[in-house]
Formats: sequence, C-alpha cells, structure tokens
Amino acid sequence: MILGYKNPFSISLMPLSFSQIFEQYPPGLVRLMARRKVGTKQVVALTDEEIAVLSGLPLHTVQEIYWAKDWEHISFGHVRRFVAGCQFDPTLSADRNRASAYLRQKGKPSYRYLKQSPLWDTVFRPLARNLK
Repeated sequence: MILGYKNPFSISLMPLSFSQIFEQYPPGLVRLMARRKVGTKQVVALTDEEIAVLSGLPLHTVQEIYWAKDWEHISFGHVRRFVAGCQFDPTLSADRNRASAYLRQKGKPSYRYLKQSPLWDTVFRPLARNLK
C-alpha cells in the first residue's frame, strides 16, 4: 500500500502532521506526563520549578502554558522549550506510546506517581479532570 493512500476500509497510513499530534496532546497532558526516573523502577513527577529550569522558561510561563486548554496562543519557541522541560515530546513515537499506554489502563489511569506529589491537589488533579 502506498504511504498516505486513504482506503476507506482500513486505518489511514498518512503520517500525522505536527499540528495533529499536538491537538491530541494538550499542554495539560504534557504536564501530567512530566516525570523523571528515581532508581531503576520508580518515577516521580517533575515540579514546576524543575520544568522551568530544564526549559529555560520563567516559572509563571510554565504554569500559564500547562493551564492553557490548547497550544493555539503559545509560541512555537515556548512549545518546544516546554515539552523539552517536561521531558515528554509528543512528536516522538516512544513518548506518544507511553502516554497512550498510561491512558489506556483499565478503568482509568491511576496517576500513582502524581498522587505522591505535593502538587496532586492543587495542580495534577485539576489538570486530570480538565482532560475529560
């Protein structure tokens, strides 16, 4: 089959565009996926301050970005730096697969590593609710 050929009886093989990918991964979801490994099997959620340092963006800009409902009014430079700071890049298939697997969990995602963070009640729970 030719790449990009649309057969109405099968899944399209047309690669997703940059904007299509980012429509599926809003800023809040990228923020929820921001984590770092501790040891070999444990992960912890990145703090806003860690994301700000890793991205080179001011703390208030990081917070404004993840509360945005979409990427519409966020500059490309800020998008690029924000996803780098979150260590989750929706343009990479490995990161998209990780998010998809996490969100596909039976019932609903457990958000276990997020619930262990002091930001659960003030940031992560409201962001998770906004995704529904």
